[in-house]
Amino acid sequence: MKTQAKKIIVVGQIVSTELYGLGRGVVCSINGEQSQYGQDTNVNGVIRQGGGNAKFDIAFFNGERSRFIPECILRSAQWSIHEEVATVDAVKMAIEYTDVITEKKAEEEKLERERFSQEKERVKNLPEYKLLQTDDLGAKGVAINIRKELKAAHPKVKFSVRKRDYDCVYIGWTDGPTEKQVREITDKYKYGRFDAMQDMYEDNSSPFNEVFGGAKYVLTERARSDALIKKALEIALEKYGCELITEECNVEAYHKGKLNNFRCDFFYHGLSHEIHIIAQNLVL
Repeated sequence: MKTQAKKIIVVGQIVSTELYGLGRGVVCSINGEQSQYGQDTNVNGVIRQGGGNAKFDIAFFNGERSRFIPECILRSAQWSIHEEVATVDAVKMAIEYTDVITEKKAEEEKLERERFSQEKERVKNLPEYKLLQTDDLGAKGVAINIRKELKAAHPKVKFSVRKRDYDCVYIGWTDGPTEKQVREITDKYKYGRFDAMQDMYEDNSSPFNEVFGGAKYVLTERARSDALIKKALEIALEKYGCELITEECNVEAYHKGKLNNFRCDFFYHGLSHEIHIIAQNLVL
């Protein structure tokens, strides 16, 4: 049961919050005095709730530990101060449990650092990467390394690999390998991703990035020649027949956008979209 925000908080007080998935916990230490115990004050006709000067250490039942939480935070709407007060022994057990969890996490982090270091050494000595440079790990160096890998994998294709802005590499080419085939090489150079749900970029550097470099954004764009579009139209004709793919469905009509809304009664997004789908997986 939630208690009144004005009530004095004591060691053993059960509190809870939904922030960061912390849940319920117990106050295990109080530093400083609780000014007016959160009493409301009238300032020029405006009622304000006093924050207090005390700071609290809280041991959460999920094993997390928060230290020096200001009284104004603990008494805010995002926290609940419950009526229950744990015994001294219960508080001690909660503290010991958080200590165990902290030590366990520290050990896991140490092991992860060791695994990361071992993987860096393994990747560095792989024969397929022996031509890659390791001295320039920024976007410029990434562009150089990508260019080397693409040239080795697809020697007959001319790629344009350029650094864009501060931390972006752009790769462009015509026909040749599909975007999926190129990304099998280039994706490992991205050291993070943009999380649209949280509207933020998440860094996640890999051992490969630590050795051969990485960039926030590695963009690919495959251009399609007239020959590739013509081949895609021929495949569409073979698949759907001349009743749907008529004589007016040609390369020129595709480029002029005349096929964008062509036979939308059959092709949900128009014939141009269907040609795009065929072409993106087509290699001449």
